[in-house]
Amino acid sequence: MTALALTRRRAPRTQAERSATTRARIVRAVVECVNDLGFQQTTTTAIARRAGVTWGAVQHHFGGKDGILGAVLDDTFARFAQRFDDLPADLPLPVRASRFVACAWAHFGSRHYRTTLEILLHYLPSHTAKGDYYSRRSSMPEALRGERIQIGPVAAPRGAGQKRVRGRTGFS
Repeated sequence: MTALALTRRRAPRTQAERSATTRARIVRAVVECVNDLGFQQTTTTAIARRAGVTWGAVQHHFGGKDGILGAVLDDTFARFAQRFDDLPADLPLPVRASRFVACAWAHFGSRHYRTTLEILLHYLPSHTAKGDYYSRRSSMPEALRGERIQIGPVAAPRGAGQKRVRGRTGFS
């Protein structure tokens, strides 16, 4: 081997670096699948195939569907917050407001936001209607502050499976 070839050789990646790369590929695959196929047509097989991993690898990194979807939401919230990192605080308010709107608008037109919207519209309501509780949810303001909050039961929209009892809504 020549001296030039030896200097080009990369240092071996750590396990943490390989895991982070694999997790990012899986999250990217979810975003691509949901945007290309729609949430209802996105399967675990399609996600694993697009990420170039096995479903077992997906489960290892995320534990299952809830873990993957939570990671996509976290990634989208982080991307949203990152758009504002370079927004100077010393600008006049009208300029700052204009730049804020431009950053937000760019995010709301992104594939990541469309994926998040699909998750929120299709996945979360189906669990809420079944009476599931979320022990870990974040909203945009908490994500921007880097905080996590615990939220108790999430109220299901009134509709099928609910009845009115003494002025309250409950599941039948």
